[in-house]
Amino acid sequence: MSITVDSLLSGLIGALVGSGLAVVYQHVSLIMQRRSEVIFLAVDYLDELNYLSRHIQQYKENKYKENREAFSQERYVELCDKTDYLLTSSRVHARSVDLR
Repeated sequence: MSITVDSLLSGLIGALVGSGLAVVYQHVSLIMQRRSEVIFLAVDYLDELNYLSRHIQQYKENKYKENREAFSQERYVELCDKTDYLLTSSRVHARSVDLR
């Protein structure tokens, strides 16, 4: 059984193509992983913002419509501060820039 130059060249080309495809696959999968991390972070951010907004609304409804307190004044201030922080922070944007 003799090895010819054609079979060696064919094997070399196959190895180069396979290596190139592996690098491309790793690059694409890394990009997709980073995007999914940013999406999960954005969903978490919006979920927390929605949660705080609903609690503030419940407090306001109980306070002004029914004249009874569901939360203390400290709890209301805490919810407002957390909501202000979320609305003015750029955590998702900063994370997406870091991942590039």
